[in-house]
Amino acid sequence: MRLLHTADWHVGKTLARRPRLDEAASALGEVVAIARDEKADAVIVAGDIYEHLAPSPEAEEIVFETLLALEKAGIPVVLIPGNHDAPRRWSALAPLLERFSVHCVAEVRRPDRGGVIEVEARDGSMVAQVAALPWVTDRRIVSAREMMGLAEEPSQVYAEELGRLMRAMCAGLDARKCTEFIGHIFVTGARLGGGERDADSRPDLRRDGAGAATGPIRRARRRRAARR
Repeated sequence: MRLLHTADWHVGKTLARRPRLDEAASALGEVVAIARDEKADAVIVAGDIYEHLAPSPEAEEIVFETLLALEKAGIPVVLIPGNHDAPRRWSALAPLLERFSVHCVAEVRRPDRGGVIEVEARDGSMVAQVAALPWVTDRRIVSAREMMGLAEEPSQVYAEELGRLMRAMCAGLDARKCTEFIGHIFVTGARLGGGERDADSRPDLRRDGAGAATGPIRRARRRRAARR
């Protein structure tokens, strides 16, 4: 199963007040070309599609053209929003995007209610199960008391609860299939691929059985699963 993991497109980002839309369009054109040339079975977009919660029409045009190009190439997409994206915006678009083979999990869902997406290999030999967890803010998990610093380690509470959520998402995955967890989260214990930066300590993914595709960590991995 060939999955192309991408994240952090940040379309609409500027550099010293200079627009970078042309650069974004060029880079995403390369993503489409790689997915097509390497015969990817699916493309994963693990959050931060846009730079701003309210992207410009020009930024949206680049993103939608990229998704349409992947659909024309016969490559499905599994997409989750990150902390730079507006989940309600993506939730409203999800039914429309589904018609173009873009499976958008905009909000946290139970595995049996859309939180796990199945994608079939282009040759029909295998099925991938993708447990998708979009960005979850601290205040969604940590209580107001802990957020106000009245608990000793609110970040540890967040990490532990998010870890429980992740394990619940992956608990029902079928080991006979190619299993993958995707999330836009901070993690510890990751082997970096270059270009990343250190950040806060969050859940440790090393104990989980499924492969993990997170937002800012971009390291190539080989995934295997039993054939049906």
